[in-house]
Amino acid sequence: MKCPKCRTDNPGDSQFCAKCGSQLLLADDQASIPTQTMKRVITELDTGISFAGRYQIIEELGRGGMGRVYKVLDTELKEKIALKLLKPQIAADEDTIERFRNELKTARNVTHKNICRMYDLGKFEGNYFITMEYVSGEDLKSMLGMMGKLGPGKTVSIGIQICEGLLEAHKLRVVHRDLKPQNIMLDREGIVRIMDFGIARSLESKGITGAGVMIGTPEYMSPEQAEAKEVDRRSDIYSLGVILYELATGQLPFQGETHLSIAMKHKGEIPKNPQELNPQIDDDLNSLILKCLEKRREDRFANVVELMAELKRIDQGLPTTETLVSQRKTSTSKQITVTLGPKKLFVPILVVVGAIIAILAWQLLSRKDRLPLAGDKPSLAIMYFENSTGDQNFDHWRRGLSSLLISDLQQSKYIDVLSSDRLFSVLRDLDLLESESYATEDLQELANLGRNSHVVQGILTRAGNNFRINVTIQEAGSGDLIGSEEVEGQGEASFYAMVDELTRRIKAHFPIPQKLLVSDFDREIENITTSSPEAFKFYVEGRRLHHLGKFAGSIAEMEKAVKIDPEFAMAYRSLAVAYTSRGLLNRGREYLEKAMQYKDRLSDRERHIIRGDYFYASEKNYDESIAAYRLVLEDYPEDTMALHNLALTYQSLEDWDNAFKYYKACVTYESTFIFSYTQYAELLVNQGRFAEAGEVMSRYLELYPEHVEIRQSLAYAYLAQKQYEPAQQELDKAVAINPEYLLNSVYQAAVYHYQGEWEKAEKEYIQSANHPEPGVQYFAANGRIDLRLIHGQFSQAKMICQSGMAFVVQFAVDWAESEWRSQLAYFCIRTKNPQQALQESELAWSIAAEVGNYDKMRMALLFKGLSYIGLGDLDKAQAVADELGTFIEEGMYQKII
Repeated sequence: MKCPKCRTDNPGDSQFCAKCGSQLLLADDQASIPTQTMKRVITELDTGISFAGRYQIIEELGRGGMGRVYKVLDTELKEKIALKLLKPQIAADEDTIERFRNELKTARNVTHKNICRMYDLGKFEGNYFITMEYVSGEDLKSMLGMMGKLGPGKTVSIGIQICEGLLEAHKLRVVHRDLKPQNIMLDREGIVRIMDFGIARSLESKGITGAGVMIGTPEYMSPEQAEAKEVDRRSDIYSLGVILYELATGQLPFQGETHLSIAMKHKGEIPKNPQELNPQIDDDLNSLILKCLEKRREDRFANVVELMAELKRIDQGLPTTETLVSQRKTSTSKQITVTLGPKKLFVPILVVVGAIIAILAWQLLSRKDRLPLAGDKPSLAIMYFENSTGDQNFDHWRRGLSSLLISDLQQSKYIDVLSSDRLFSVLRDLDLLESESYATEDLQELANLGRNSHVVQGILTRAGNNFRINVTIQEAGSGDLIGSEEVEGQGEASFYAMVDELTRRIKAHFPIPQKLLVSDFDREIENITTSSPEAFKFYVEGRRLHHLGKFAGSIAEMEKAVKIDPEFAMAYRSLAVAYTSRGLLNRGREYLEKAMQYKDRLSDRERHIIRGDYFYASEKNYDESIAAYRLVLEDYPEDTMALHNLALTYQSLEDWDNAFKYYKACVTYESTFIFSYTQYAELLVNQGRFAEAGEVMSRYLELYPEHVEIRQSLAYAYLAQKQYEPAQQELDKAVAINPEYLLNSVYQAAVYHYQGEWEKAEKEYIQSANHPEPGVQYFAANGRIDLRLIHGQFSQAKMICQSGMAFVVQFAVDWAESEWRSQLAYFCIRTKNPQQALQESELAWSIAAEVGNYDKMRMALLFKGLSYIGLGDLDKAQAVADELGTFIEEGMYQKII
């Protein structure tokens, strides 16, 4: 039989060409193709007639189980591509074709330098065909046919590149199912390219049993495929093991006279030790190949990350004489090439040099408007982990391990880490919150939004009570793998020590001098979080609910966490933030004090931040607050949270110069905290600097395109300028981004309110009044009160205030109760009831004085004095006026005076 590729004659029963290794078209394959189709294709090859009116056939590349493959010219795009003409018995099955369509939709998303891209499924005169990227080079089967077995270095290098391609596909849950040397190309630059992703799965149909059609190729088929069981990523690992076996020994592990006999050997026969066939095989490589070929999938490598890490470890120990140099950079340490003379090398070198110059120029230009980061620190985004234990009870560790690693690495002075809060926000914006794995394009977009130079991904696996964590570190822009690490432990309690070890190893992958690493902050993670896996589980769930704005649910989870670990400082801090977000400031302060009590259970960075928050919110000691935030900046000069809190503190002191200085620093360092922008903009709006406020918010939109809060801040700025139409447009955008955002109705009511559309405003306020969050109810009630005051309806305003009092008392919002009792006092004065006004103002004073809220204390004194005037008691009114004057002047800051 003549080989279609090299035209060598082969025996009639041969499956592969003896010279080049190409798969031969057997007699039954020939018979399965209609004569008319054969004649037409042959004619086109001879005469150059176009196929399907678009594809100019150049040459036949080979024949296989699904049909023939041609190199063709796409006459519309003027590009060479590969075209696979499917066999008629495949094309005749509509269910199969439909599966092809569905699978190709997924397969087209797999883009990687080690994968040949799939394009489309087409039809011409009843014949279906698949188009794909054309790769100029040799397939591994042909190379083996010409060269025989490969050395250990070449085998390992090819294996690493195959793993990199598989890893990208497996992230998208695409399993190849028919991995074999014929499907792996080696291009002219020495890069491995995997072909035919997404095709084998489409053939899974009881109705397809024609000659030459199998789900997978018997020589490379996993035992579960031989048994017609469901396959997963470990099936690809088995097939890769067969390929590595063949590369290293020059032989297949199992051969037989029929496809069935070969498949049964994969199912039940132990392969011959590779070292018996090639004594030069390294012991570790020998063990790796045999582990890939384990019959039970549970005994193989759990995932490609594990396999690739082991290949790279073996690669590092091989002699340097095994190294191969390719014409372009790959992430493997030993690369593949073909021999080229000096003339052929000259042009590629110029191209590479030009590319390097272009990249450097782009980096310089893109950073010209950005303040350089200190020491150009690497910035990491640590993704949610993949749970590959097979047990959903460990799903919480997807976020949990990411959170632990973030907290551990955030101690470092020499690495920036995307915070857990910002990671959640970006994943939500990219609709990736529930994704169990991430495509390269998703990671690049996330890193761009998070301003990260590198991405860390991890996988959790389990065998009994033994757990293994694998992580990979990639450059965000190129997707190149710069390193991978693996740690093991027993039981969930070991996760803390495993994270500590990973933190040390991850740091070592970056060019940080050893003497700096030794002096870097690195307390053990359980000492700055909790040693209880159960408490941490509740903490992680609580933070998830907090990010979703479900503060009540978050509080419930955090209270479970601190019940298990009463010294869990981070959980107390989260409780403080959740209660404050609900407007329950007293409870927030209580938990902030708890966090302070156990501040030694925090990293130095977190401890100083919490001290600053405590002195600001609980003690009103702004000097101590400023000192605490400055301590953070001594070690972390670009810590945008410390910069933001400093700005806020100076704003509270009415120190405008410093407030503007630190807000501007937040923007310069591209803070991920949205309130750095909204509060900065609000401060500018309040000073009438509308254009500058717009620039600040536009800067945020450049960095993080769509956020509810920034749209609402823009609406506020427009309202302040009486530009109602653009204000409404911004609110409409906010609702489109998040229809369930808790302040949507309040902002909408404010727009109607400003424009004098009273009925519409009232309707929105009433809708907001039914919201479960007390903060929303507070804003809604105040809006309704303002509407009544505008119309001079003091009695109705008083009734709304009294009804609203019930919920602020229920939630123990002391500052709001004091404020509203002062308002009641005012309404009573206006409705000629000074005695009740006096009672309400005295209650307002006592409540405000108890919590130390000076603003509400002054308000209460004002209405107390006016009450005495209403009662005609001018002496007592004068006494209250004197008390108010003394109270203002005693030790108060300028803003309060």
